[in-house]
Amino acid sequence: MAITGKQRSRRIDRNYTAVVDPSIRWKRFLGLAGLALGVAYGVWMLSELGKKQMSTGELSKAHHAWNDTGCEKCHTDNTPIKPTAFGYDATAIFKNNNKCKECHPWSDHYSASMLPEKLKMESCVQCHHEHLGFNHDLNNIADESCVRCHKDLSQYVKASPKNHAKITSFDAVKDAGHPEFPALDSNVAKDTGTISFSHIQHMRLGQPRKPGDATAKSWKSLGDRFKDQYKADAKTGLIQLSCGDCHERDQEMNGYEAMEVYVPGFEAKGLFGNGGAITPQQSNTHFLYKPIEFSKHCEACHRIDVPHKLDFKDLDYLTDVVRAEQLQQMSRSARMQDIKLDPQVEDDRRAELSSSGGNLVSLLNERKPEAKNTLFLTYGCNKCHQFAADGEPNAQKIVSDSGIKSQWLKDATFKHGSHMNVNCQECHNMDLSSDKAPDDKVPPLGGHASQILIGGIETCRNCHIKDETNRANKQAEKVNVATADCIDCHRYHHDPTKTITTVVPNIQQAPQAQGATE
Repeated sequence: MAITGKQRSRRIDRNYTAVVDPSIRWKRFLGLAGLALGVAYGVWMLSELGKKQMSTGELSKAHHAWNDTGCEKCHTDNTPIKPTAFGYDATAIFKNNNKCKECHPWSDHYSASMLPEKLKMESCVQCHHEHLGFNHDLNNIADESCVRCHKDLSQYVKASPKNHAKITSFDAVKDAGHPEFPALDSNVAKDTGTISFSHIQHMRLGQPRKPGDATAKSWKSLGDRFKDQYKADAKTGLIQLSCGDCHERDQEMNGYEAMEVYVPGFEAKGLFGNGGAITPQQSNTHFLYKPIEFSKHCEACHRIDVPHKLDFKDLDYLTDVVRAEQLQQMSRSARMQDIKLDPQVEDDRRAELSSSGGNLVSLLNERKPEAKNTLFLTYGCNKCHQFAADGEPNAQKIVSDSGIKSQWLKDATFKHGSHMNVNCQECHNMDLSSDKAPDDKVPPLGGHASQILIGGIETCRNCHIKDETNRANKQAEKVNVATADCIDCHRYHHDPTKTITTVVPNIQQAPQAQGATE
């Protein structure tokens, strides 16, 4: 049965229009709140802080010219550049990295050891963050970027029996601190030099084989052309060498000579220098010390009767040199018969060996193979050098190549110029109190050239501290402190076959230590 209209009207409450709908109330409230927030945000946008919301941020100095019109230099349309963006994948990494490579060609990071699928997922922007201001350093990479992989390299390198250290900090962290430098590990590395040399003997007063013996060399015994080069000890008149007498900087830095002077009783503690107050100075040019030259650094005490670096390439010239030396030796012997010389074992040995010179000339004239060994012994080459056997690559040489390394930490960046306010003995500390002769079987550090006279990682940790609290405490103790960030010494874009770029650590000035010795 159909219902009537009257019946339908009774089903509806005629007062429904007077009832407030809760959803409408919320719509009105949220609308007014949104309007208020919009107005407030618009006002805030007029402030200096708010204006940054309308900008991507100023580019760094390196890319500053592209601030307004150079977006396409780095960005590709419809390709996210942030690793956290939606759709960021290997394709986006490839496109973005290629944009960077148009201006910045680089070497891959140990591509021979890295897993290719891991290496291709490394994006430039994971480490280099732009739009952070004109003075932002794009190479100022946080340690987290390195630790991300180096805390467990087994996930990123190809299968290898090598045990990779887990590194999270340069500080001595249990099971995750930086390991000892392989090049300086005495259990693994040995000095490749072939020169017989004792740092301890040469740094002793007068350079005797043992402290106080008669071989000590006086300043007066030097030739006149060398007396301006060296200084005499005020009390004894003996020669006292400093590090700078033999090791010359590749770039001059005036005012820091005191750092290279030997200080008796010096104890390496990271002290701020070894003398009066100085201002920390860094140099981007002074990198390594120059190689030692016989004529500049050795000849004053180690005079030889023939030119240094003789070889058998020109036997006629060599024969003439030896014959001329014999005549000079005879003249000297006759002239010095009535002159009392300082007791020098080296000079006596030289005169004795030179007496076989006549036989040497005969051997040279006859082109005898024994001439090479005879010359090696006659003129005292064996005092410092090893004999060059005929089987060596260059059989014409009399002595083996010196093999002295110019740089030990080749896989890291190190500059002497950034350490000029640190005494040489801080890192190259030897036992100068030892009374052992250079040829002792168990010499102290610095007694043999085969010993690596460079402090290991613990020496670096005296000054380079990662933990900010520990660094501040050290600085309060008047100790030289510096940062210990990965980028202070290492670079990600490192090709082991090429020379790597250097960086100067951020050295912080500490007050001068009281009681330091000049």
